[in-house]
Amino acid sequence: MNGQSLEAFFKSTLINLALVLWIVSIIIVVYLSLQSSTNLPTEFWNADKLYHAGVYCWLALLPFQCFYYNKIRYISSISMICLGLVLEIIQAYLPNRTFSIMDFVANSLGVFLGIWIGVKIQHLLKKKITNWIP
Repeated sequence: MNGQSLEAFFKSTLINLALVLWIVSIIIVVYLSLQSSTNLPTEFWNADKLYHAGVYCWLALLPFQCFYYNKIRYISSISMICLGLVLEIIQAYLPNRTFSIMDFVANSLGVFLGIWIGVKIQHLLKKKITNWIP
């Protein structure tokens, strides 16, 4: 294997790992969101909103590492807002769970933060790659 094909192999492997990580992360979020109750490791006022924002930031950030085309990156990331809304609506019908507009807002803010971070990372990577080319 020459250096260029080895680099392509590692890049495709990392992209595939990021895709698997994204899918597994979505499954974990859906599972935990549909549990009758979830105990959080720390308790302070509105700690769950911080968790919501952090998790949805993660879910929106990963597509920027998984997909090549910006359109797919953005659609995949924005779709996490829809996921958050659907899960909140389902929670309204579950025992010991309620629909929370503030959870939905925290989810959405997390998605926008994840997109912002993803765009910044892509710009940094693009800048770094163009600086490597002689």
